[in-house]
Amino acid sequence: MQGYLKEVTDSIEKKLVRQEFVDLIKERHLSKNILAALGHSPQDPPEAIAMEERSLVWKLTGVMDMVALKNL
Repeated sequence: MQGYLKEVTDSIEKKLVRQEFVDLIKERHLSKNILAALGHSPQDPPEAIAMEERSLVWKLTGVMDMVALKNL
């Protein structure tokens, strides 16, 4: 996909996105190591993502076309 990233500044939208991410981690039983990539300790519960703002939330916008990569 081609577009551009825009930082989400609305606090309600950021909270909803973080909660959806927590739900995804729990529902799919993802590794807790993903927490380290988001600035948390792997020993933290996934809910720490929704409670603290240690990472920015970005949105892909302006998508005009989906482009596939070619294997040369």
